[in-house]
Amino acid sequence: MNGQNPVHVPYWSPLATARSIVADWGSSGDLSVDTDAKWAEKNWLNVPGPFYTGETDTGMNGPVHAPRMILCGEDGMEFVYRHPRSPDDVRTLLEAAWGEPMGGYAWDGDERWTPDSVRSWWADRSRLRTWIADEISRCSESRFPHDQATLPALREFSQSLDGRLPQYLRGYIFWLTEGREPAPSELLPPL
Repeated sequence: MNGQNPVHVPYWSPLATARSIVADWGSSGDLSVDTDAKWAEKNWLNVPGPFYTGETDTGMNGPVHAPRMILCGEDGMEFVYRHPRSPDDVRTLLEAAWGEPMGGYAWDGDERWTPDSVRSWWADRSRLRTWIADEISRCSESRFPHDQATLPALREFSQSLDGRLPQYLRGYIFWLTEGREPAPSELLPPL
């Protein structure tokens, strides 16, 4: 694969690519350790999908290594705001996960999210909009270079709420219920 999304569909599962990368690297890092605890402490900002974070350090390394997929929440802990869309994205996210010293990343979200929990997360998007707007305002007024560097990702996350994210979530619900990626022309379940 050339780093592009293999097929332009509402949901592409990155896990086969992730498993291949992990096999090539010869290690699963901390992605598979105590996922029950990671799920129990899951950051509410994580977008539903296979990857998510529980408790992470507050060094903000994830956004530096994967700024188009990872942000930090109000407590400074990392979360996945966009799931990989290509093999290159998968590699980038895995590298960020392995660089997280507390091992706060997991990749068993497909076993944990349900169509109802995805819909519930989406139903709470007004809280998410408020958080993003507050962060954009805070970072815009900040003199810290890290905050300024975070602005493009926050704006992308905000725009995705009315753009690509609803379609992605509908595709992800399809994946959870059907166990396969939807074809481009298939009818997707409602949010």
